Amino acid sequence: MVLEDTLPFQEKIHPLSTRRVIYWEHTSYLLWLDVDKDVIGYMTLPAINEGVVQTQKLGVTYDDEILTITRLLANGTVTIWMMSKEGGWVRKYKI
Repeated sequence: MVLEDTLPFQEKIHPLSTRRVIYWEHTSYLLWLDVDKDVIGYMTLPAINEGVVQTQKLGVTYDDEILTITRLLANGTVTIWMMSKEGGWVRKYKI
């Protein structure tokens, strides 16, 4: 599903859902909506300390439904971050 929005994003929004929580990536934030609890919120994405991000994609693992962020940096490095059970980001891979 792609939603067109003119305010405040001015870009295409690609929501992702897992365990009845819907996530949206926007700049340095991850926005979320818990459908069952009718609660919304946000959290910051992992800090960018290693260069310029060319592209960044939000994903979820198939088996455990763990939220992920995959980044391709300008220098060709790929980093994959996963959400920990405690709710923080953990860098799992750097290629």
